[in-house]
Amino acid sequence: MTYYEHPFKSNSQHKTIQYIYESIDPSIAIDTVSTIETIFNDDVITFNVQHGDITKGIKWTWASSLSTLHYFETFFKSVDLETTLRKISPYKFTIRGASFITLNKSCVENSDFHYDAVSHHDTPDTNILTIIFPLYDIDTDVGHLNYMENNTQNVYTYTKNKIIVWDSCKFLHKTQPYNVNKNVKRVLVSINLSTDYDWAKYTINRSLQSQGNKLWID
Repeated sequence: MTYYEHPFKSNSQHKTIQYIYESIDPSIAIDTVSTIETIFNDDVITFNVQHGDITKGIKWTWASSLSTLHYFETFFKSVDLETTLRKISPYKFTIRGASFITLNKSCVENSDFHYDAVSHHDTPDTNILTIIFPLYDIDTDVGHLNYMENNTQNVYTYTKNKIIVWDSCKFLHKTQPYNVNKNVKRVLVSINLSTDYDWAKYTINRSLQSQGNKLWID
């Protein structure tokens, strides 16, 4: 498996994710901010912000409470992602984390190829998944996705209202370097899932924790 795509139509749950992001965007932009708390639909929703190390300038803003994560789970169900997941694996998957991935720089010169999760317990089956989609349109010349297939480097172009799904242990990828003459707004939504095998739960929870996720979901 390289990746799968899942087109979807914008709906109220998608707009809710956009609204939540827009309400916390000013706080994400402040480099000294590490936690964010706001009110949405009478719920207290909380996030924690982590500066990335694989791509300079990137930030992960993680849902840091179950009530916050619920909004991502509701979106997931609303666009029938289970249909695509059943094409990938017969196993049941559980969401272990969700984040906004933001990059607002005018230039990214270096980014490292990486797997989202690594385990010697991994099998030819798929047990850990990464799900990503752009929250807004991204200019064609701004930081899409480089990935390796058959020892060849390729480019995947993010498309609004289209989800890309890949095996977190087998898809070698990085942010596509770019250089433009203005700061950009590049916002991705990332949802991380695994089966209920102990090794898969531990591997993805440990990986997400290293990226700043404070939820450990068994």
